[in-house]
Amino acid sequence: MIAGSLVVRDRIDERSARKRTLLRLTCVTELADVCDGLANASDIRVDVVVEPAGTTADRLSTAKVADLDGWLVTPPWPEAVDEARQRVGLAKLFAPSGEPVARSPLVLVVQKLREQALRASCGGEIGWKCVGNAAPKGWSDIGGSNAWGLVKPWHPDPRQEAVGLLVAGQATSAYLGRTDVSTDDLDDPAYLDWLNGLELAVRRTGGSVTDMLTAPAQVDVVGTIEADAGPQIAAAEVTDKPVVLYPRPVATADLLLAPLAGSRVTGALRSLVGGAGRRALAKAGWRVRGQDLARGVPASISLPAGNGLPSPGLLTALRVTLTEIR
Repeated sequence: MIAGSLVVRDRIDERSARKRTLLRLTCVTELADVCDGLANASDIRVDVVVEPAGTTADRLSTAKVADLDGWLVTPPWPEAVDEARQRVGLAKLFAPSGEPVARSPLVLVVQKLREQALRASCGGEIGWKCVGNAAPKGWSDIGGSNAWGLVKPWHPDPRQEAVGLLVAGQATSAYLGRTDVSTDDLDDPAYLDWLNGLELAVRRTGGSVTDMLTAPAQVDVVGTIEADAGPQIAAAEVTDKPVVLYPRPVATADLLLAPLAGSRVTGALRSLVGGAGRRALAKAGWRVRGQDLARGVPASISLPAGNGLPSPGLLTALRVTLTEIR
Protein backbone atom coordinates (compact mmCIF):
# COMPACT_ATOMS: atom_id res chain seq x y z
CA MET A 1 0.00 0.00 0.00
CA ILE A 2 2.89 2.35 0.71
CA ALA A 3 4.31 1.74 -2.79
CA GLY A 4 0.89 2.34 -4.30
CA SER A 5 0.53 5.57 -2.36
CA LEU A 6 3.88 6.77 -3.66
CA VAL A 7 2.81 6.09 -7.24
CA VAL A 8 -0.44 8.02 -6.76
CA ARG A 9 1.42 10.88 -5.09
CA ASP A 10 3.94 11.01 -7.96
CA ARG A 11 1.11 11.24 -10.46
CA ILE A 12 -0.62 13.99 -8.51
CA ASP A 13 2.65 15.90 -8.21
CA GLU A 14 3.26 15.50 -11.97
CA ARG A 15 -0.23 16.85 -12.80
CA SER A 16 0.28 19.74 -10.38
CA ALA A 17 3.63 20.57 -11.96
CA ARG A 18 2.11 20.50 -15.45
CA LYS A 19 -0.69 22.76 -14.27
CA ARG A 20 1.90 25.24 -13.03
CA THR A 21 3.63 25.26 -16.42
CA LEU A 22 2.59 28.40 -18.28
CA LEU A 23 2.42 28.67 -22.07
CA ARG A 24 1.99 32.17 -23.42
CA LEU A 25 0.27 31.97 -26.78
CA THR A 26 -0.63 35.03 -28.85
CA CYS A 27 -3.19 34.60 -31.62
CA VAL A 28 -4.51 36.80 -34.41
CA THR A 29 -8.09 38.01 -34.06
CA GLU A 30 -9.28 35.63 -36.78
CA LEU A 31 -8.53 32.78 -34.35
CA ALA A 32 -10.27 34.19 -31.28
CA ASP A 33 -12.68 31.29 -30.74
CA VAL A 34 -10.10 28.61 -31.49
CA CYS A 35 -7.45 30.06 -29.19
CA ASP A 36 -9.83 30.84 -26.35
CA GLY A 37 -10.79 27.17 -26.46
CA LEU A 38 -7.15 26.09 -26.23
CA ALA A 39 -6.88 27.73 -22.82
CA ASN A 40 -9.13 24.96 -21.46
CA ALA A 41 -8.01 22.14 -23.74
CA SER A 42 -4.95 21.04 -21.78
CA ASP A 43 -3.83 20.32 -18.24
CA ILE A 44 -1.03 22.83 -18.90
CA ARG A 45 -1.80 26.44 -18.03
CA VAL A 46 -2.20 28.43 -21.22
CA ASP A 47 -2.28 32.22 -21.21
CA VAL A 48 -3.91 33.29 -24.47
CA VAL A 49 -3.79 36.81 -25.90
CA VAL A 50 -5.94 37.54 -28.95
CA GLU A 51 -5.22 40.73 -30.87
CA PRO A 52 -4.71 42.06 -34.42
CA ALA A 53 -1.50 40.91 -36.09
CA GLY A 54 -0.44 44.53 -36.61
CA THR A 55 -0.80 45.31 -32.91
CA THR A 56 1.42 42.38 -31.94
CA ALA A 57 3.95 43.18 -34.66
CA ASP A 58 4.24 46.85 -33.75
CA ARG A 59 4.82 46.00 -30.09
CA LEU A 60 7.36 43.24 -30.67
CA SER A 61 9.32 45.19 -33.27
CA THR A 62 10.84 47.37 -30.53
CA ALA A 63 10.33 45.32 -27.36
CA LYS A 64 13.46 44.33 -25.45
CA VAL A 65 11.64 41.44 -23.75
CA ALA A 66 9.06 39.30 -25.54
CA ASP A 67 5.72 38.68 -23.80
CA LEU A 68 4.92 35.40 -25.55
CA ASP A 69 6.26 31.90 -26.20
CA GLY A 70 4.58 31.49 -29.57
CA TRP A 71 2.50 33.35 -32.11
CA LEU A 72 -0.25 31.71 -34.15
CA VAL A 73 -0.31 33.88 -37.24
CA THR A 74 0.08 33.98 -41.02
CA PRO A 75 3.05 35.27 -43.02
CA PRO A 76 4.58 37.83 -43.30
CA TRP A 77 4.25 38.94 -39.67
CA PRO A 78 6.97 36.96 -37.81
CA GLU A 79 9.51 37.72 -40.54
CA ALA A 80 8.48 41.38 -40.59
CA VAL A 81 9.00 41.63 -36.81
CA ASP A 82 12.47 40.12 -36.95
CA GLU A 83 13.51 42.37 -39.83
CA ALA A 84 12.22 45.44 -37.98
CA ARG A 85 14.10 44.41 -34.84
CA GLN A 86 17.35 44.00 -36.72
CA ARG A 87 17.01 47.50 -38.12
CA VAL A 88 17.03 48.93 -34.59
CA GLY A 89 19.80 46.68 -33.31
CA LEU A 90 17.67 44.07 -31.51
CA ALA A 91 18.01 40.30 -31.77
CA LYS A 92 15.56 38.21 -33.75
CA LEU A 93 12.71 36.76 -31.73
CA PHE A 94 11.42 33.77 -33.63
CA ALA A 95 12.68 30.29 -34.43
CA PRO A 96 11.69 28.72 -37.79
CA SER A 97 7.97 27.96 -37.98
CA GLY A 98 8.07 24.82 -40.09
CA GLU A 99 5.09 23.57 -42.06
CA PRO A 100 1.72 25.35 -41.80
CA VAL A 101 -0.54 24.13 -39.02
CA ALA A 102 -3.60 24.78 -41.16
CA ARG A 103 -4.55 26.43 -44.46
CA SER A 104 -7.56 28.26 -45.84
CA PRO A 105 -8.09 29.57 -49.39
CA LEU A 106 -8.76 33.26 -49.93
CA VAL A 107 -12.26 33.78 -51.32
CA LEU A 108 -14.57 36.43 -52.68
CA VAL A 109 -18.10 36.33 -51.31
CA VAL A 110 -20.70 38.02 -53.51
CA GLN A 111 -24.34 38.77 -52.83
CA LYS A 112 -26.29 36.35 -55.00
CA LEU A 113 -28.43 39.07 -56.62
CA ARG A 114 -25.26 40.98 -57.59
CA GLU A 115 -23.26 38.06 -58.95
CA GLN A 116 -24.73 37.98 -62.46
CA ALA A 117 -24.17 41.69 -63.08
CA LEU A 118 -20.65 41.59 -61.69
CA ARG A 119 -19.76 38.47 -63.66
CA ALA A 120 -20.92 40.10 -66.89
CA SER A 121 -18.88 43.20 -66.11
CA CYS A 122 -15.84 41.01 -65.37
CA GLY A 123 -16.03 39.15 -68.67
CA GLY A 124 -17.29 35.96 -67.10
CA GLU A 125 -14.80 35.48 -64.25
CA ILE A 126 -14.98 37.54 -61.07
CA GLY A 127 -11.63 38.52 -59.58
CA TRP A 128 -10.05 41.33 -57.61
CA LYS A 129 -8.89 43.36 -60.61
CA CYS A 130 -12.45 43.60 -61.86
CA VAL A 131 -13.81 44.29 -58.37
CA GLY A 132 -11.29 47.11 -58.02
CA ASN A 133 -12.32 48.52 -61.40
CA ALA A 134 -15.96 48.46 -60.33
CA ALA A 135 -15.42 49.79 -56.81
CA PRO A 136 -15.58 53.54 -57.53
CA LYS A 137 -18.74 53.12 -59.62
CA GLY A 138 -22.44 52.60 -59.14
CA TRP A 139 -24.09 49.29 -59.97
CA SER A 140 -26.03 50.92 -62.79
CA ASP A 141 -22.68 51.76 -64.44
CA ILE A 142 -21.76 48.07 -64.76
CA GLY A 143 -25.11 46.60 -65.71
CA GLY A 144 -26.77 46.28 -62.33
CA SER A 145 -29.78 47.95 -60.77
CA ASN A 146 -29.68 51.62 -59.90
CA ALA A 147 -31.46 50.70 -56.65
CA TRP A 148 -28.32 48.89 -55.46
CA GLY A 149 -26.41 52.18 -55.22
CA LEU A 150 -22.62 52.15 -55.23
CA VAL A 151 -20.58 48.97 -55.54
CA LYS A 152 -19.70 48.17 -51.92
CA PRO A 153 -16.67 45.89 -51.43
CA TRP A 154 -15.08 45.07 -48.09
CA HIS A 155 -12.10 43.25 -46.65
CA PRO A 156 -10.43 43.29 -43.21
CA ASP A 157 -8.04 46.16 -42.51
CA PRO A 158 -4.73 45.15 -44.18
CA ARG A 159 -2.76 47.47 -41.93
CA GLN A 160 -3.74 45.48 -38.84
CA GLU A 161 -5.47 42.19 -39.66
CA ALA A 162 -3.64 39.10 -40.89
CA VAL A 163 -6.29 38.09 -43.44
CA GLY A 164 -6.71 41.68 -44.60
CA LEU A 165 -3.06 41.94 -45.66
CA LEU A 166 -3.22 38.61 -47.50
CA VAL A 167 -6.35 39.76 -49.35
CA ALA A 168 -4.57 42.98 -50.33
CA GLY A 169 -1.65 40.90 -51.58
CA GLN A 170 -3.98 38.74 -53.65
CA ALA A 171 -5.69 41.82 -55.06
CA THR A 172 -2.31 43.34 -55.98
CA SER A 173 -1.26 40.14 -57.77
CA ALA A 174 -4.59 40.08 -59.60
CA TYR A 175 -4.12 43.64 -60.83
CA LEU A 176 -0.54 43.04 -61.99
CA GLY A 177 -1.20 39.55 -63.31
CA ARG A 178 1.69 37.90 -61.41
CA THR A 179 2.92 37.05 -57.92
CA ASP A 180 6.54 38.17 -58.41
CA VAL A 181 5.62 41.72 -57.45
CA SER A 182 8.41 44.20 -56.67
CA THR A 183 8.44 47.35 -54.58
CA ASP A 184 8.74 49.29 -57.85
CA ASP A 185 5.33 47.91 -58.83
CA LEU A 186 3.86 49.41 -55.66
CA ASP A 187 4.96 52.85 -56.86
CA ASP A 188 3.33 52.54 -60.30
CA PRO A 189 0.82 55.42 -60.68
CA ALA A 190 -1.78 53.28 -62.49
CA TYR A 191 -1.67 50.65 -59.76
CA LEU A 192 -1.88 53.26 -57.01
CA ASP A 193 -4.93 54.85 -58.68
CA TRP A 194 -6.60 51.46 -58.88
CA LEU A 195 -5.70 50.56 -55.29
CA ASN A 196 -6.83 53.94 -54.01
CA GLY A 197 -10.21 53.56 -55.71
CA LEU A 198 -10.68 50.12 -54.17
CA GLU A 199 -9.61 51.14 -50.67
CA LEU A 200 -11.73 54.29 -50.66
CA ALA A 201 -14.75 52.17 -51.52
CA VAL A 202 -13.88 49.76 -48.71
CA ARG A 203 -13.35 52.59 -46.24
CA ARG A 204 -16.78 54.12 -46.77
CA THR A 205 -18.61 50.88 -46.08
CA GLY A 206 -18.62 48.46 -43.19
CA GLY A 207 -18.93 44.79 -43.84
CA SER A 208 -18.10 41.17 -43.16
CA VAL A 209 -19.68 37.85 -44.01
CA THR A 210 -21.81 38.21 -40.90
CA ASP A 211 -23.00 41.64 -42.03
CA MET A 212 -23.67 40.27 -45.50
CA LEU A 213 -25.98 37.66 -43.99
CA THR A 214 -27.74 39.91 -41.49
CA ALA A 215 -27.76 43.27 -43.30
CA PRO A 216 -27.46 42.50 -47.04
CA ALA A 217 -27.73 46.13 -48.17
CA GLN A 218 -24.57 47.04 -46.27
CA VAL A 219 -22.00 45.18 -48.39
CA ASP A 220 -21.92 43.54 -51.84
CA VAL A 221 -18.53 41.80 -52.09
CA VAL A 222 -16.36 40.54 -49.23
CA GLY A 223 -12.76 39.39 -49.42
CA THR A 224 -11.93 36.90 -46.67
CA ILE A 225 -10.90 33.28 -46.11
CA GLU A 226 -12.91 30.13 -46.70
CA ALA A 227 -12.79 29.30 -42.97
CA ASP A 228 -14.67 32.52 -42.27
CA ALA A 229 -17.15 32.32 -45.14
CA GLY A 230 -17.88 28.65 -45.82
CA PRO A 231 -19.18 27.43 -42.45
CA GLN A 232 -21.12 30.65 -41.78
CA ILE A 233 -22.92 30.57 -45.10
CA ALA A 234 -23.57 26.81 -44.94
CA ALA A 235 -25.25 27.25 -41.55
CA ALA A 236 -27.16 30.43 -42.44
CA GLU A 237 -30.94 30.24 -42.69
CA VAL A 238 -31.44 32.80 -45.45
CA THR A 239 -33.19 32.49 -48.79
CA ASP A 240 -30.56 33.90 -51.15
CA LYS A 241 -27.25 32.77 -49.77
CA PRO A 242 -24.14 34.69 -50.88
CA VAL A 243 -21.92 32.94 -53.42
CA VAL A 244 -18.40 31.89 -52.39
CA LEU A 245 -15.90 32.26 -55.24
CA TYR A 246 -12.27 31.13 -55.41
CA PRO A 247 -10.34 33.62 -57.56
CA ARG A 248 -7.80 31.94 -59.84
CA PRO A 249 -5.05 31.17 -59.23
CA VAL A 250 -6.06 30.02 -55.77
CA ALA A 251 -4.15 31.70 -52.94
CA THR A 252 -4.13 30.62 -49.31
CA ALA A 253 -3.78 31.86 -45.77
CA ASP A 254 -1.20 29.51 -44.27
CA LEU A 255 -1.34 29.45 -40.50
CA LEU A 256 2.01 29.18 -38.72
CA LEU A 257 3.08 28.63 -35.15
CA ALA A 258 6.05 30.97 -34.76
CA PRO A 259 7.85 29.88 -31.56
CA LEU A 260 10.03 32.21 -29.54
CA ALA A 261 13.67 31.28 -30.15
CA GLY A 262 15.17 29.53 -27.13
CA SER A 263 11.90 29.10 -25.26
CA ARG A 264 11.90 26.15 -22.86
CA VAL A 265 8.22 25.43 -23.53
CA THR A 266 8.34 25.28 -27.35
CA GLY A 267 7.82 21.50 -27.29
CA ALA A 268 4.75 21.78 -25.07
CA LEU A 269 3.37 24.59 -27.21
CA ARG A 270 3.87 22.63 -30.43
CA SER A 271 2.15 19.65 -28.80
CA LEU A 272 -0.85 21.77 -27.79
CA VAL A 273 -1.26 23.43 -31.17
CA GLY A 274 -0.51 20.22 -33.05
CA GLY A 275 -3.10 18.27 -31.06
CA ALA A 276 -6.09 20.14 -29.67
CA GLY A 277 -5.28 23.12 -31.88
CA ARG A 278 -5.45 21.17 -35.13
CA ARG A 279 -8.77 19.62 -34.16
CA ALA A 280 -10.24 22.99 -33.19
CA LEU A 281 -9.00 24.63 -36.39
CA ALA A 282 -10.54 21.91 -38.56
CA LYS A 283 -13.84 22.25 -36.73
CA ALA A 284 -13.68 26.02 -37.32
CA GLY A 285 -13.36 25.55 -41.09
CA TRP A 286 -9.60 25.48 -41.65
CA ARG A 287 -8.08 22.76 -43.81
CA VAL A 288 -5.89 20.58 -41.60
CA ARG A 289 -4.05 17.52 -42.82
CA GLY A 290 -5.56 14.37 -41.37
CA GLN A 291 -8.73 16.11 -40.15
CA ASP A 292 -12.23 16.03 -41.65
CA LEU A 293 -13.43 19.09 -43.57
CA ALA A 294 -16.05 21.22 -41.85
CA ARG A 295 -19.43 21.85 -43.38
CA GLY A 296 -19.12 24.53 -46.05
CA VAL A 297 -15.53 23.59 -46.95
CA PRO A 298 -15.68 21.80 -50.33
CA ALA A 299 -13.30 18.93 -51.04
CA SER A 300 -13.37 19.85 -54.74
CA ILE A 301 -11.07 22.86 -54.25
CA SER A 302 -7.40 21.95 -54.61
CA LEU A 303 -4.78 24.01 -52.81
CA PRO A 304 -1.51 25.09 -54.43
CA ALA A 305 1.83 23.87 -53.12
CA GLY A 306 2.72 27.41 -52.04
CA ASN A 307 0.45 30.17 -50.85
CA GLY A 308 0.15 31.81 -54.28
CA LEU A 309 0.90 35.28 -52.89
CA PRO A 310 3.69 37.84 -53.21
CA SER A 311 6.75 37.36 -50.99
CA PRO A 312 6.61 38.17 -47.26
CA GLY A 313 8.88 41.17 -47.84
CA LEU A 314 6.57 42.55 -50.48
CA LEU A 315 3.53 42.09 -48.23
CA THR A 316 5.33 44.04 -45.52
CA ALA A 317 6.01 46.85 -48.02
CA LEU A 318 2.38 46.70 -49.15
CA ARG A 319 1.26 47.32 -45.58
CA VAL A 320 3.27 50.55 -45.60
CA THR A 321 1.73 51.58 -48.93
CA LEU A 322 -1.77 50.95 -47.60
CA THR A 323 -1.03 52.93 -44.45
CA GLU A 324 -0.14 55.91 -46.61
CA ILE A 325 -3.28 55.82 -48.76
CA ARG A 326 -5.95 54.85 -46.23
